[in-house]
Amino acid sequence: MKKSLFLSTLIVATSLALLGANPVLAKDDAKKKDPAKEFEKLDADKNASLSKDEFKAEAKDPAKAEKAFNAKDTNKDGALSLEEFSARKEKSHKKDKSAAPAKQAA
Repeated sequence: MKKSLFLSTLIVATSLALLGANPVLAKDDAKKKDPAKEFEKLDADKNASLSKDEFKAEAKDPAKAEKAFNAKDTNKDGALSLEEFSARKEKSHKKDKSAAPAKQAA
């Protein structure tokens, strides 16, 4: 009896894992927001671009939002396109010290 219960539980757990019913992964997916939907929500005048005021409208910290807006506005036209809004911030790479030529002793 215990063997059959164990096997049944194992089969159900394996099936759920294979089907992607992983609650940990589901939480991660729920945290990710669709940039296009967020953009549409913020675009109050529906002109397919975000002004600085629209971008900052729901911000908790207006100063940080302004800094983020300025960083995202790559063409500096004072508005964000969906492409600019959706772009991920590139991480700066630290200089690879191994690539530097070795100093010779004098």
